[in-house]
Amino acid sequence: MAKERFGLIGHPVRHSMSAVMHKAAFKKLKLACTYELFDVDEKSLGAFMKKSGGFRGLNVTIPHKVGVIRYLDELSKEAELIEAVNTISIDDKKVGYNTDGVGCVKALKGGGIKAAGSRMLVLGAGGAARAVAYTLALAGADVSVANRTQSKAVELSSDIKAKTGFVVKVVSLKDSDLKEALLENDVLINATSVGMHPNEGEPQSQKAS
Repeated sequence: MAKERFGLIGHPVRHSMSAVMHKAAFKKLKLACTYELFDVDEKSLGAFMKKSGGFRGLNVTIPHKVGVIRYLDELSKEAELIEAVNTISIDDKKVGYNTDGVGCVKALKGGGIKAAGSRMLVLGAGGAARAVAYTLALAGADVSVANRTQSKAVELSSDIKAKTGFVVKVVSLKDSDLKEALLENDVLINATSVGMHPNEGEPQSQKAS
């Protein structure tokens, strides 16, 4: 019996622990599956997705959570609302899902923090940030977003208001504005690539999505 193939696409992916975790899970559950890491840059994404029919599923990370949508046949309700994907199921169709926001809310809950009524500052405006901001707003949190390119934060805030009716504040990254926002919020969530491999010690060189 042929093994079902799964994998992660992103750029970079060398640092990811996804393969280790999934292989351990497959072994524990006695599933005949494989999991691979694929370093795919933005120029190569279309070509990779055209050849993805041999996979049963894919995880998606930076910088493809938004761009990959154009290569999918269908989106879940959550992914369609958020306009970002981190999981793809492949059968007769390629269907995109988003679990980033739900995962964030569960992680906060595990740490004793309820989203409802809490004040959350989200850094970033890319795929992960979109999912987190949308889900937190729907869960009843008072959400603010800040991004290096402020126009993207404004766009995200406008999208959330248009689709859900919830107001998300936009915070500039000026020292005085950011300091005030940090004092006003209960939780700071980094949904950017800042601090990620291979520049863990050089946050100033990283760019928010």
